[in-house]
Amino acid sequence: MDGGISLGALLRRRREELGLSTYKVSARLDRLGVRLSPSQVRRIENGAMPRSDQLAGLCRIYDLAPQYLHDVILVTGDRAVRVSDRDRSIEDLLREGVELAGRGLEDRARARFAAALGKALSAGDAAAASRARIRLAWMDVRQGYWASVIFRCAEVLNDEAAEPRDRDVARCFLLRAFSRGEWIEIATRYAPVVEAIATDRKKDSMLRGTAWSALARFHRLSGDVDRTIEAARRAARLYGRSEARPEKIRAVYEIADVLHAAGRDGEALRELRALERETRKAAFRGGRLGVLWRLGRALGALGRADAAIPFLEEAEELAEELHQDGIRFRTRYWLAEAFQATGHENRAAELEEWLLDEARRQDDRWPEVRAVRRWSRKENREEHASSASIVAEEARSAARADASPMAGGEA
Repeated sequence: MDGGISLGALLRRRREELGLSTYKVSARLDRLGVRLSPSQVRRIENGAMPRSDQLAGLCRIYDLAPQYLHDVILVTGDRAVRVSDRDRSIEDLLREGVELAGRGLEDRARARFAAALGKALSAGDAAAASRARIRLAWMDVRQGYWASVIFRCAEVLNDEAAEPRDRDVARCFLLRAFSRGEWIEIATRYAPVVEAIATDRKKDSMLRGTAWSALARFHRLSGDVDRTIEAARRAARLYGRSEARPEKIRAVYEIADVLHAAGRDGEALRELRALERETRKAAFRGGRLGVLWRLGRALGALGRADAAIPFLEEAEELAEELHQDGIRFRTRYWLAEAFQATGHENRAAELEEWLLDEARRQDDRWPEVRAVRRWSRKENREEHASSASIVAEEARSAARADASPMAGGEA
């Protein structure tokens, strides 16, 4: 996001990286309910400003954080800097952003970091700009905007003014971003560098925790359960020393998700029980949401559906309140299974009908969505299926099969 790049140029670069034609982009947007013709896609790339719904749709297709594109507009136009931020120093904005992030308020933290970046670029302070970029990448990591993470971290590594610690953080974030099936060769190159950061006791606890967290995701990609769990536990301990509660919680998520995928739900339950007590006392509702639905999932997998239902119902309510639609879908999936297991067939059927309808609007990120899509196709193929419970059982089996080391999310 250097001073010369435009919004349209960034969108065109990302489209070409993904190998998409303007016609394919238009078709994908149409499936999301966004009308944008191929010629309009081209006009936006040439400098026209998209509507908010069009920009949101492009962000989703291109895997870009909407705020990342806002930052580009801020830097190139300098019109979005709020009056209230003009009287604050860059360091004040960065410090406030870190404090907000520590409370789990990512959107507010991101706004502070974006304002700091705008001020740093306007002042020609390259070192401060790199500090702001790496903190914006931190927010992108939390929210799973991996393309944005790669862009930002590449900018930090290419900036001679970037501080050594920021460069180390960028390498850790890049390992995490590249730890996906199609990028495994690149991730393998970064892993030894990040492992050296993780094991260097001269580095601070927060940085080493970040490195171990990235290594956990890398080992998870390779299917190495024990190394994943060990790396995630090291990350959780180091984050605990740094009082980085959201990061510690996410490290425990990693452990629980890998244990669940390996069929070790009893161990996952023990990890989550301790975390549930901690999040009950904290004001980090997003962290509690992730704990609640995972607890419900683990209890259900252990045949304790009655105990799972209260956790899942609280998670569903919290997901709706926090507008976490993907987590709400997953929670309702496991809640339907719990109701089915406890004989509440009417409530299970109501949820299953909702899941079928909602699956048409969701992408395939979660194994539960893929399971419901299979279920839907089976219903279309077998019009005289004997009962909803038969196809529901197939969907549940598919979800378990899909819960591979790659499955699981950030929230």
